Amino acid sequence: NDHRRRMGRTPEAESRTTSTSATWVLTNRIDDGKLKGARVYRNGLLLKYNASAATVDEYKVTNESEENGSRVTLGAAPVVGDELFANYYY
Repeated sequence: NDHRRRMGRTPEAESRTTSTSATWVLTNRIDDGKLKGARVYRNGLLLKYNASAATVDEYKVTNESEENGSRVTLGAAPVVGDELFANYYY
């Protein structure tokens, strides 16, 4: 048995190659209380969580009512071809 699942925490990891968009909708919806625990990397470097993200090296995670998954928003659009990776619990 996976102890994380028994605790109500399911781990997930996702990646994508960017276009010119600063937003990314994840496959799963993260519980509101766990949004700050999501980690986002760009080209292998951990980005800084900031609820008022303003640069490509900062991000925020939100739950929008019309989306099934949580939304990652970078403070600025990444360079086309940048690799983004997110790991989180939901």
